[in-house]
Amino acid sequence: TTMDGKDTKLKKEEALLKDITERKKNEKKLIEREEELKATIESTTDGILVVNSQGEVINNNRQFAEMWRIPQSLISEKNDEKLLNYVLNQLVDPQAFLSKVQTLYKSFAIDFDTLFFKDGRVFERYSKPLMIEDRIAGRVWSFRDITERKKAEEEIKKKVRELEEFYEMAVNRELRMKEMKKEIKKLEEKLSKYEKDN
Repeated sequence: TTMDGKDTKLKKEEALLKDITERKKNEKKLIEREEELKATIESTTDGILVVNSQGEVINNNRQFAEMWRIPQSLISEKNDEKLLNYVLNQLVDPQAFLSKVQTLYKSFAIDFDTLFFKDGRVFERYSKPLMIEDRIAGRVWSFRDITERKKAEEEIKKKVRELEEFYEMAVNRELRMKEMKKEIKKLEEKLSKYEKDN
């Protein structure tokens, strides 16, 4: 019976050791997976922010903080409400921004819009719910700085307007020239008729 007790104890220890080894392997895989995800998020030029349904920032990349000019100390707090309050004064329409954020946190909707900043920056904002199984577990936000593209678009629109104005002016000038030629021809005819009569 002492031998049976030692065998049982040995089997329990082996099972425990196997369980611990398996758990360590899984932890290592999880850490590797987390590092892969972080590297992927950091490699994008977009600013990424992931917030859970309790308002805690669960992930973001360096680009997000840089784009929004948020100090690292505030990023480290991982508090979405504080981040929102910090960025509001940068926006042309902070109330619309905040209202949309609050609406989207309760929604399954995927959303895309444009944000305008007081200093002239322009961001595209893409957002979708963070789903775990069939429930909303938070929200993923992606921001792309399109300031230079918008400036280029405005410059092109300005050039098009200038060309349209020039074209209209040229067409009007051509029409006036035709009218003047008609007037000159009429005057020449009158002059010719007058000379014949005298």
